[in-house]
Amino acid sequence: MHNENLYKFVLDNTFGKVKVQKMGSKSLTKPAGRAESSLNIINYNNNPLSKNPNMEIIVVFGGVNDIKTLNELWIYQSSTSTWTSIENKPEPLLPRKGHSAVVFYNYTDGNINQEIMRTYNIIIFGGKNDFGYIGDIFIIDITYMVLEDKFFYKFRTIDTSDLDEPEKREVNY
Repeated sequence: MHNENLYKFVLDNTFGKVKVQKMGSKSLTKPAGRAESSLNIINYNNNPLSKNPNMEIIVVFGGVNDIKTLNELWIYQSSTSTWTSIENKPEPLLPRKGHSAVVFYNYTDGNINQEIMRTYNIIIFGGKNDFGYIGDIFIIDITYMVLEDKFFYKFRTIDTSDLDEPEKREVNY
């Protein structure tokens, strides 16, 4: 059985200690325990316009539980201790485990006032499902509307048909 608890490790640089906090949940629903999922943190502090000036969300995608490989996207908002399941539309992404994911702040979205709207991108590559390895790339756009304290999500698949496959190499030990 997979553990469904979420823990936060807080480093105290002054005394070199680590404090472990179990993150609570006020949500009626939350993600089931899983392994081989990706987890990314979006965090920015001291935004004077935000209703939640110390905003932090945790983004969990995919993985495998005791029954199947998953394609679920879950968002944990630490300021409210709530989980939200995000439906991946327009076409559901393939379930996957063991994939790579990275989040970055999108400075190139043409937004003039970054204090009103912030856009983050999570790029997810590859992984494996029940049928084998997956070589696709997709992007989840997460837009945070600061004044409204709301998130909007958009899923984009990247066309990789024109890309050259990397050269296959053998590794000898």
